[in-house]
Amino acid sequence: MNAVTKLEAGKKVEVVNNEVVIYGKVTGVRGETTKDKRKLYFTLVRLPASGDEFEAPGTVEVMSDQKFGAPGEIVTARCRLSGYGRRYNKKPDEDGVIESVQTADIKLRLVE
Repeated sequence: MNAVTKLEAGKKVEVVNNEVVIYGKVTGVRGETTKDKRKLYFTLVRLPASGDEFEAPGTVEVMSDQKFGAPGEIVTARCRLSGYGRRYNKKPDEDGVIESVQTADIKLRLVE
């Protein structure tokens, strides 16, 4: 496994297509073991609110092979952006029509 590289806040980082740099405070870390006995970590990062004083901050989850932050720690991390599509049916409207909705879930994976 490669060592986790911590990025310096405010420093320009080169990213390629489908990568993103996040900055925020770690609010939680959990570890899980996969079916093939690999250990994965899921780190919740609260992003700074970018709007007015009443806007709630965003929160993202980053998957990694190693821990890269502890709760309360401020982190800057380069992540690969991925995800998957999914479909669901809405409740019937007043005419009984059921609409199929297609959406996507975004996933972030730490670039290690």
